[in-house]
Amino acid sequence: MMNFRLAQPSVLVDLNGVSELFFIRPYDNGSLRVGAMTRQRQVEHSPLVAQRAPLTQEAMPQVATPPIRSRGTFGGSIAHADPSSR
Repeated sequence: MMNFRLAQPSVLVDLNGVSELFFIRPYDNGSLRVGAMTRQRQVEHSPLVAQRAPLTQEAMPQVATPPIRSRGTFGGSIAHADPSSR
């Protein structure tokens, strides 16, 4: 939204320094947890995601473009309700 000048917040908070938000974790019950700051490209290429959430991995190439997936976060797309990340 900021890229298209649709949003101009007065304050920005950079979460890149919060390493606890970058992860893909398996759980004993077969589920998977993805951290909010995990890059879309990491989800797209993760063997763990392929195993435990194959539809999520299959959908990732449809999200934006490769350069955007390299910077865009999984949590950001969810928070903005923007599956295309465009």
